[in-house]
Amino acid sequence: MTYPIRLSSVFLFSLIFLAAAHGETRHPIVLAHGFLASDGLFSMKRVAEGLRQQGHQVFLAEVSAVGPVAVRGVQLGAYVDKVLEQTGATQVNLIAHSMGGLDARYLISRLGFSAKVASLTTLSTPHRGSPIADKITAEINNGRLKGLERFVNLLASVFNHATDLDAGGVVEGIYDLTVEASAKFNQEVLDSPAVYYQSYGGFAHADQPHGIHRLLKGNHRTIEAIDGANDGMVSLHSAQWGNFRGAVVADHFSVVGLGRKNMAPFPVEKFIQGVGKDLEERGY
Repeated sequence: MTYPIRLSSVFLFSLIFLAAAHGETRHPIVLAHGFLASDGLFSMKRVAEGLRQQGHQVFLAEVSAVGPVAVRGVQLGAYVDKVLEQTGATQVNLIAHSMGGLDARYLISRLGFSAKVASLTTLSTPHRGSPIADKITAEINNGRLKGLERFVNLLASVFNHATDLDAGGVVEGIYDLTVEASAKFNQEVLDSPAVYYQSYGGFAHADQPHGIHRLLKGNHRTIEAIDGANDGMVSLHSAQWGNFRGAVVADHFSVVGLGRKNMAPFPVEKFIQGVGKDLEERGY
């Protein structure tokens, strides 16, 4: 555990230093949320605010809170086209949290958006799946979670107006996050050489007071036993894709400013400003 702690400390310091300078990315930034998140409640609002403070042009994608990657990817594509039309830009930078990173990869490679996306930055995306999705899928298959899809669809429709209740639902979406589905996804959805891919991961200290959101403590133990350091939903190993930029001490919620109860404070605005500045300096 000492290695990621040392890595994250140096990494976060360098990002905060970069964030001190103001700039603007060459292309607009579109934020893609994860499963059971939205463009309204439970959104990447703090990420957007941090980037806008630097002068970046930022948009919160309107994508279903539930559903499979294939459906959410199409929705993300429609939103990207909307942004390009609105701004007159020819490309966007995608910054995606959790499942949103898989949606973005599908969009780029399977839906022909490689010419419209300059870069993809993923934050705690389960590129190699999550044992939590495996566990939930097994429970569903064994009939022990009856009514889950109906309940979660209802919940999603309350806080996300973009949710399509006929989009394939919860079960297919959760399956897309399993280790098995991710292995197949990675074989079929290949990176485009025209797009810059980078990733960041998070890990939590679940054994420390306020080290992780209480809803993620059990998940953290499950993943740690299988795949090591993790943020309560995704392991550091699974979060790595393309140019892996490092790890921060943050759980799966706080890495994008979601939730405030029973977790260590994380300077999400400073963190994302460093990411934005880095993209600007790379010419994106």
